[in-house]
Amino acid sequence: DARGFRRSRWLSVAVVALTVATIPYYLVRSRDEAERGRALVAYAACLAAAAFAVWVGMAIHIGLT
Repeated sequence: DARGFRRSRWLSVAVVALTVATIPYYLVRSRDEAERGRALVAYAACLAAAAFAVWVGMAIHIGLT
């Protein structure tokens, strides 16, 4: 709402149900051209950090067993 983008009910459902796949679509649709790249890079960095945290947790778990 703050950006003047009104999303449909189905986009709201998709963002909750299929988060990883629909967040980039939402970011592209809700931002102007100048902000899209930054938003997508920030999202990719967040996913990479989460994947790294999972990898570290798995390495620690395997090392302890």
